Amino acid sequence: MAIRTDGDCEGWIRFFLTSIYEVSGSENTTARRILELREKLQELISERMAGNAMGFRLVNYLFEHPLTNIQLVAGGMNCAYVTASKLVAKFAELGILSEMTGQRRNRRYLFAPYMMIFAEISAPPGETEEKVSRKARKAPVEKAK
Repeated sequence: MAIRTDGDCEGWIRFFLTSIYEVSGSENTTARRILELREKLQELISERMAGNAMGFRLVNYLFEHPLTNIQLVAGGMNCAYVTASKLVAKFAELGILSEMTGQRRNRRYLFAPYMMIFAEISAPPGETEEKVSRKARKAPVEKAK
């Protein structure tokens, strides 16, 4: 309103540029944390899965589909259901995936380390990691079939 009534064009430009600067800073941090997570997971797969190529493919798949199930993994990676099941089980064992349903069938898995990045960014200052983790598990993501 001040720009219209008082001609405060400089104040508006300062506000606008400050907003752009602040948003771009947080996005840069997010991108950096995602890249760090990818590198960490690639190292983990190299060490714990003997550099399994399917493991690397699953990591890439999970960055695009953070909520998934074995059937979606098999279809998305164009591999057998048994192969997808073994990979998902290994990723769950390593803490990369978290099973969300508690059921024996029709399980859904969350790529929790990835979702935590976004939950932490949106968390109010002083919120504990446990609360952030709970939020990450409840975050709205693509619905798995």
